[in-house]
Amino acid sequence: MAGRFALEHRQRLPDLLRGVIIVGSAALGDWKPGRSDVDLVMVVDRRLTSAELTIAAQVHAETKRSRPVDGIYFTEQQLIDGLLDVPAWELMTPGKAAQTVQVGAFPDAYDKWVPAGKTLVEKLSGSAAGGGGGACAAPGSSGEAM
Repeated sequence: MAGRFALEHRQRLPDLLRGVIIVGSAALGDWKPGRSDVDLVMVVDRRLTSAELTIAAQVHAETKRSRPVDGIYFTEQQLIDGLLDVPAWELMTPGKAAQTVQVGAFPDAYDKWVPAGKTLVEKLSGSAAGGGGGACAAPGSSGEAM
């Protein structure tokens, strides 16, 4: 579902979408077929223009009719700024930082995905996802990649 939603965005809004982050119940292991929707954060290169917002709204409307997927749009900088607004986030575990930025009903659920996230970062970047200690690191630093 999420892949098709992202593909529709790439086809209708080429060169805009940088990545997709699955959040909510699907990311936390609480997704229920027929009841839950799939919530996505669409990471874009820049803020959408009025014309692009109109196209995105059309994709959302068409998707809502056929499958339960929805998305919100952020630039990478907007995501980083949200984390930077959290006092002492660098000292938190990645799961605690994620819970603080996006308050969820299952506060411990984020931590169980940290190992998978590190593995994914390693595979995508071709290097280790950072040192031990479990704390987050500032964007662009050599610490944890979460």
